Amino acid sequence: MAWKIYTVSLADHLLGPGELDQIRKHLNEDFRAEILEGVVATVRGYCAARGELGEEGSVPPECRHALGSIYRYSLLSTTPVSNLMTDVRAREYETACQFLRDIGSGKVGISRPEPVVTGPEGLTGKTPASPSICAPPRLRDRRMLDGS
Repeated sequence: MAWKIYTVSLADHLLGPGELDQIRKHLNEDFRAEILEGVVATVRGYCAARGELGEEGSVPPECRHALGSIYRYSLLSTTPVSNLMTDVRAREYETACQFLRDIGSGKVGISRPEPVVTGPEGLTGKTPASPSICAPPRLRDRRMLDGS
């Protein structure tokens, strides 16, 4: 699946209808866009730790739920309405953050972006990057284990 660029209207679809009404009442679209930009940057940062980045501002489909959870938590924590911030939402936020940490460490895989871009400098060749370039570095290899 292709990486997707989220706008405020797309990200608002990740929220529940009751939550969205309360958030719209207290926060304007410009502020929501600023929060969404920060959340997208956070998600992309964890993806970049793996050495993979899609188009500027895009997020892999596997991170959709995590993006929605962190976006919701960030919005609800800035509104004066406290009844929407429940323990379930706080646990959902922690689960999303753990999921992103697992992506960054390589425990969870993500789909490769089209076109493939590896690292901050990118790839200029026509051939796609090999999986070994995009994989997290090994902590130990055969030479380290046998002492040679």
